[in-house]
Amino acid sequence: MALFRVNSIEESLSKPAFRVIDVDAPARVDETNAHVTATVKNVGGRSGNATLTSTFDGSAAGTETKEIEPNETKQFTFVFGTGSKPTEQLYLYNISLSDERKRWGGNIYVGELDEQFMQVDSVRASGAIDSDGSANATINITNVGDEDGIAEVALYTKNTDDASSTFTEADSTTTSGLTNGETEQVNLSMPTDRGNYTYYVQTRNGTSAKQSFFVGRSNVVVNDTQGINIGAEKYDTSTLIERRGGAQRMTVEVFNNGTVGSEREVNLTITNKSDGSAVFTGSTNVTVGSGDLRDVDKYPAWAGYDTDLDPGYYTYEVTVYNDTASGSIDDTATGEIYLKEVDESGATTNDSPISIDSDTITIGS
Repeated sequence: MALFRVNSIEESLSKPAFRVIDVDAPARVDETNAHVTATVKNVGGRSGNATLTSTFDGSAAGTETKEIEPNETKQFTFVFGTGSKPTEQLYLYNISLSDERKRWGGNIYVGELDEQFMQVDSVRASGAIDSDGSANATINITNVGDEDGIAEVALYTKNTDDASSTFTEADSTTTSGLTNGETEQVNLSMPTDRGNYTYYVQTRNGTSAKQSFFVGRSNVVVNDTQGINIGAEKYDTSTLIERRGGAQRMTVEVFNNGTVGSEREVNLTITNKSDGSAVFTGSTNVTVGSGDLRDVDKYPAWAGYDTDLDPGYYTYEVTVYNDTASGSIDDTATGEIYLKEVDESGATTNDSPISIDSDTITIGS
């Protein structure tokens, strides 16, 4: 007779998820066309097609689609017709994925300048922010003029859910002295009050294109129904888990039923039922979605642990922390595990620790 042991079934359920991680664009051109290259990464768990579209000076400037494998990056190149534009002017461009909330915008100056000219070269910010956290807009400021100078940079935002809302300054900073062609990167804080926003960045010489972002809230909990996985089986947290043999690995499913993706620390503690001693303590970080999840009912993630449990009777507790174990607790779940001894023939050598006789429930040792 052959005995087979299944250690664990690790589940993976993830769609492709694309991010523009870099855009290489000239800050200034001299009456020639501008070549702009965007780098896109698939941060999801499956391959898929990423479609990137671009606009220049308010008009469509090209669309390109490429298949990208998980954790792979690919480059998309667009040619903007700056060579046919009037000189000594700024022109806005936008590069966006199929989800319009994921955009990268910037400016290109055409011509030459004798004086200083502090241009908003590019602006990048998350399309969705967790209200429990913080987020920045990352801005590149370039002096495209021949004269040295500094730039005063301001971020303006408006809550579009409020019809009476107007653009107000959310944050500002001042660059160091910039010489001709020199670029400095600054970070400005985004609002974290929940809602939909439009924003732009401004210097005394120019303004970025308006972009949008959403502030929501993540909510990560343990899946109490079939959320505990040992070997090839799934179990509810509310029922006694009975198995034969040990348990090398245990996986806990959590899901995010909030509106934005986030990360969580998930801890597992297992104790011996007979004496209360801790036999396993483990912690792992999981990413429970990314970006805007308003169109997703529940986004799952799995926290796996190498428990290496021998036969015995145990209790377990799962704790989901907001960000890290030093933060507040989002959710907890507890349960019991009974692992029966198995002899060489595969038969169990002890009975269930729980027996029911008439209206009496007996818990054995």
